[in-house]
Amino acid sequence: MFAGLADGLGALSTESSEVIAVWVEQGVEIVSLQAIQSGSIYLLATNDNMGVARLFIFYINNFFLVKAMNATDDPIKRNICIKFQLSTGGEFAGISLEDKEDCYLEIYRLMKDAWLIDLDQNSSATQKHLTLKEPLVHQSEASGLDDIKLTPPTLIMRVKRKKFTEYSWKNLTDAHQKIGTVTVVGTGLGHVISPQQWKEEAKKFEGIYENALSKDTTADNEELPSRPTFHFLMLGHILPMWLDTKSYAGTLGLWWSGSHNIFAYALVKPTGKEKPEMEPKPDIVLPNSRPICCCAVNTSASLYIAGLMDGIVTIWNAFLGIPLSVLPIQMGSTISSLDFLGDSRNHPFNSYDRIPKVQILVTCSNSEIYLVTAAGYTAASICTLRERSEDPESAITAVQVVPSMPTLIFLTFRNGSTALVDGAQGTLCHFVLPTTHTIGTPWEPTFAFDALGRLLYIKAAKKNTQERAISVFVFSLMSIPRLQIYIKRHKRPPLLPKLITWDKRGELFLQERISSLKKRNQRLTEFWNHLKHETT
Repeated sequence: MFAGLADGLGALSTESSEVIAVWVEQGVEIVSLQAIQSGSIYLLATNDNMGVARLFIFYINNFFLVKAMNATDDPIKRNICIKFQLSTGGEFAGISLEDKEDCYLEIYRLMKDAWLIDLDQNSSATQKHLTLKEPLVHQSEASGLDDIKLTPPTLIMRVKRKKFTEYSWKNLTDAHQKIGTVTVVGTGLGHVISPQQWKEEAKKFEGIYENALSKDTTADNEELPSRPTFHFLMLGHILPMWLDTKSYAGTLGLWWSGSHNIFAYALVKPTGKEKPEMEPKPDIVLPNSRPICCCAVNTSASLYIAGLMDGIVTIWNAFLGIPLSVLPIQMGSTISSLDFLGDSRNHPFNSYDRIPKVQILVTCSNSEIYLVTAAGYTAASICTLRERSEDPESAITAVQVVPSMPTLIFLTFRNGSTALVDGAQGTLCHFVLPTTHTIGTPWEPTFAFDALGRLLYIKAAKKNTQERAISVFVFSLMSIPRLQIYIKRHKRPPLLPKLITWDKRGELFLQERISSLKKRNQRLTEFWNHLKHETT
């Protein structure tokens, strides 16, 4: 288990609860941490309280600092890290940064193979590192860590949100040329509206809605920068054939706060075109009817769900690039998080099934929780798991689906209590800390499950004390009788999506089209008959 510390980073054994290794840096408080296992190494993406993102390797019970991604000699000029995230297989890393004026996203390719070679070649140096029997000291001093120079990650893409601009043109030919130079269809930027037209339209709008418009214009001047939210996806069916890759992440899914669109960028480029792209054009645009509040991707990266304003959820098939359902959950509510439940977490990525059964857990900002079951364009069933509570202490502060048991939901509340919930059976149990302790920062709790979802770790602090004494309590789900049926049901870990080449994708597509010919002809006949009936 890896833990962010007040002065660095630590690795602990889950079997013996002993500290294996530490990386110490005075004044560096790690506030977020992600760990990915790739072969014999672990990759760790961290962010500290000053907004500095660092990439580490954990190898042979030791930490190796690869790079401080946004560190500068002058802290005033440093761009603040908002989020630092690794792809599932550890091939790519994304870091969203904020400067004085705007936010942007950088994507890096990680040199895992080169790092492993460098570490193996310096095996003599690694013998000097800390072991379980040696006293814990400053690792960089005890192990000669600074002597090992690792190849830095390679920047492959920098994405900024394109603003809606005005275009000046002299004639139709000039206007047509300007359209061809902008981004793909669906972004809203491919227009030839002149500044004069904008002024005229704005004047008409203000005249019609004069009474409804606010006279205070300070809000426009204090508008917050739009922040990016991103996911690493697999290559979809509609991307070009030269994007074949052995990596599990071949596409970047990105949306900006306040935007209606989800953009997909190919991370794999043809030979000879691997240069970094500073303002890339999206390869695919997935438009939505409302501004996006939150998104989620299932384990196999085959389904992409977007929570929209006014309580609407859109389900996208990431492989086929088509929407499966648009569901109104609760009009007027703000969706705060989305999670996949059950078998929909592992729906086959390369499947041409356009209407899979999808179970979604929808959490709203007012602590309402809904279980949504949808199958394509048919009517969805919406079950209320938890209604809104007027008691502020009962507000939900965190929602987490248990790994390997995707029908169970772990909840934490503002009053420091917890609950393990089944969507169909209700509350199964509560995890109670000793009376001397309480969950540290209940409004923003720190907890984690192990990879198999068998152990739960909760950070806690002592009550009624000024000491900054932090403890981690471990709960074994294996010891709870009511959970045995769930553990037996989900013995096998979820499989990673199967990678296939362009030729195989084309073959599967042809087979699907042939097998569905009769059904498609039948549906086409039904549509024509319905159209004739409506027109007569």
